[in-house]
Amino acid sequence: MDVDPDWATLLSQVTPAPALDNPQIKCQLVFSLLIFFGLSIQEFLVFLFESTLPKVRHRAGLFMGNHPSHEFAPQRIFKAWHPCMEEIALLESDKVINDTRLKVRLKDCTLEFIRNILDPGRLPGIFQEDAPYSWDFLTVFTTSPNEYRKKQARKTSKSKVKTPTEPDEWDEASAGSVDDDGDLFVGETGGFWKDMGFARNATFALVFVFSIMAFTRNTGTNVFPMILGLFLEIGGTSSRILSTLSYAGACVSITTIERLKKTLSEDAVAHAVSLINGPDLFYLIFDNINIFLRKSQQRLFNKNSMIHATNAAVIGLPDAVRAAEDLAAKQRLRGKRAAATGSDIIPTDEDEQKMFSSFVGIVMTLIIAYCPGKDGWENRDEMLKAAEDMMASDRPLPPKKSDARPIGVFDVNEGSKKGIIQMLKSLQNFSGVDEERWSSKARIIVHLVGDWLTSSNIRGARRDRMDDVNKMERLDYVEELSALWHFALNATHMIMRLHFGDSVLDPGSLAKHKGLLNRTWDAEKPNYADAKALIRHSLIARILYEVMLKKDIKRWADLAKWKPTLAELKEFAQDFVVNFTEAQNIQRAKNINDDYYAHSQYFVRDALIFCVYEHGVAFTDAGIVLRCIEILLQWKYELTPEMQAMKEQAWFFSRFGVRGRTIASDMYLEQNNFWVKRVNIAKGSGVTIKYIIEKGSAPPQICAHFGFADRARRHKEVDVAQDLRLLAETMLHARLHVLTANRPVYMPLKSYLGLGALGGGLE
Repeated sequence: MDVDPDWATLLSQVTPAPALDNPQIKCQLVFSLLIFFGLSIQEFLVFLFESTLPKVRHRAGLFMGNHPSHEFAPQRIFKAWHPCMEEIALLESDKVINDTRLKVRLKDCTLEFIRNILDPGRLPGIFQEDAPYSWDFLTVFTTSPNEYRKKQARKTSKSKVKTPTEPDEWDEASAGSVDDDGDLFVGETGGFWKDMGFARNATFALVFVFSIMAFTRNTGTNVFPMILGLFLEIGGTSSRILSTLSYAGACVSITTIERLKKTLSEDAVAHAVSLINGPDLFYLIFDNINIFLRKSQQRLFNKNSMIHATNAAVIGLPDAVRAAEDLAAKQRLRGKRAAATGSDIIPTDEDEQKMFSSFVGIVMTLIIAYCPGKDGWENRDEMLKAAEDMMASDRPLPPKKSDARPIGVFDVNEGSKKGIIQMLKSLQNFSGVDEERWSSKARIIVHLVGDWLTSSNIRGARRDRMDDVNKMERLDYVEELSALWHFALNATHMIMRLHFGDSVLDPGSLAKHKGLLNRTWDAEKPNYADAKALIRHSLIARILYEVMLKKDIKRWADLAKWKPTLAELKEFAQDFVVNFTEAQNIQRAKNINDDYYAHSQYFVRDALIFCVYEHGVAFTDAGIVLRCIEILLQWKYELTPEMQAMKEQAWFFSRFGVRGRTIASDMYLEQNNFWVKRVNIAKGSGVTIKYIIEKGSAPPQICAHFGFADRARRHKEVDVAQDLRLLAETMLHARLHVLTANRPVYMPLKSYLGLGALGGGLE
């Protein structure tokens, strides 16, 4: 249809003829025509700006153009609309600040409330429902593509750059409130914006803006400012920054946050008590925390002091059966390990087969993960699957998310027999269960502090009280359980001490590798992460160096050109394990006095055992980690099958319920210790045991829910590839794994200088 009919002829037939020289008359005429045709203003405007007719698009473009000679037409229209828009904004603002879903009182703010309010889409849905116009207007402002995105869209041959719009439905079932990076509001929403090329989550920005505007107008609309303030304070934000954000309306005041922490800690304690008194079995885990106060004031008059407290948590065991806490059955088996013989701890043929298969799987996995050029390998996923299948399995537990509830901090120093007794009594008082009921069942107590010390204290306290009046005083109910992460910690210390060696005399020693990589930590008592990293890097470098030897590769750069098949990779891994773990091959190097090679073989064997242990913990495989002699004898002689199953469950903690991401339960409590005494600690003179007890239970749960991570360490981590290259090239130059006679390593006499100083001298 032509948009230009013969209006002159049509109007000449109108009697009387309209005064067409008056713009008002023209507008009235056009409007009467809209009424005659039954068209709404919305339909006409949509036609005007969406029409594909050239003349219509041209006139619409003139309207939207910004010409210096006259006023910007859309701006004038906006001014004309302003009274109506102001009324709409006021109505929406009133609706937002009066919405009871956006208000919370301190006494009603519980951990469950925070979990619910942070479900994906909850807050965005409320704001969209209460203020649809303002939400859409700010969405356009926030999500319109800039020049860079338009240019990228043209490069990818997109015909039209669309303004992103969020999905109509929120898929809460498939999305968590916090992803692995700690970003709020992910799932359908966060993933959508990232797919659109935005570095920031636009939904979060809109929620933040709406929250500030509503909180500024009415401080009673405080749900998001309350949660954001708690998030920032627990994350370690300083009080000055919190005060500044509070003045800007972004969060509540720091005083309110402190009151909120106390309320949440009380709720967390009540939540833990409900688990203890519930139908499911549970276990208790505790560890001491030591906080040095006024360290800078240490003088002759000794104003400094320390807080010795104990942090604890209760973790549910929903799969354990009631027979597991049969105290009478436990006592009937006590002391039966005295009948153990040497055959109980000698590895069987099945053990050897499992370890060999796991060693091969570990070697294959490390090559696939760290060999240069690995990304270009064909069927790499198939190789990873084959390596995983090689890992031995022995009674793995199904992945299930753990129900962990921090109890909080007790003003008890559990580093002695007396402290252990006080701590056990405090746990009984905390539970609200009377002494008779509490001591009538076997209670698993997972203890830390290096494992052996607390085990010794518990057994010593039980021995000293063996003739006391009742089960509670005799500590009959305590079923101590050594924790897995502390086993790993002790293992790293033992590997470091056994294989540290001498950096000058032995080119394959950990001392040499530590110096090459410029590690500056104390080797006498290394940090777990540092020691583990050095052990793994040294192991991986030896494996890749062996690949270079077998394939006659002279340079690291040439190693990237190696593209093995699955059969070739598996064959190499099997040969490597046979060569470096079997006694006769190690003895061959010792027979010709090649200590370089033999020491490297011993280290590879121990490091592979450590890797298998770590893999067993990650995959909740109790049978794999059950290789400690003391525990093995206790399992065999002093535990019923139900108790064995219960204690195996108590070893592991799964934050996500995902296979391969399990940690030891004592590692979970160590993480809680970090939040309690390092991050969520009062400033200055506020560090008191009262403050820690009153406000120390909630932070671990909140941190776990918010997904906090120690991102600062990412800046400290070195490039693994460069470590491996340096170590492999050094070993290649030293011909470390080339069997060579007469390469002894003599340990220097530490008393040499002392003898000389006494005047005796050495000729």
